[in-house]
Amino acid sequence: MHRIWLIQGLACFLAIVNNAATAHATERFDLLLKNGKIVDGAGTPWYRGDIGLRDGKIAAIGRFRDDQAVKTLDVSGLIVAPGFIDMMGQTGSPFLKNPE
Repeated sequence: MHRIWLIQGLACFLAIVNNAATAHATERFDLLLKNGKIVDGAGTPWYRGDIGLRDGKIAAIGRFRDDQAVKTLDVSGLIVAPGFIDMMGQTGSPFLKNPE
């Protein structure tokens, strides 16, 4: 009886993993940034990977094929990071009002 549950559980797990892998492999992006040093801002060390962009937003991070995107940029050796926000709120507006 336990063997049947184990086999059914394993079959379900494999079906889910296969479905996720297939969906990931067929994704299409407007722009693909390949082989960048990704810094996610969470304090963890950088890691090498690809970033897929769709409609101007990050759609996926991982490893992708060149044919999964309309345009591909090789960013090897470059750091790729999300848009960091200046929490201090400092602006250059005083300099714009009086440029002296």
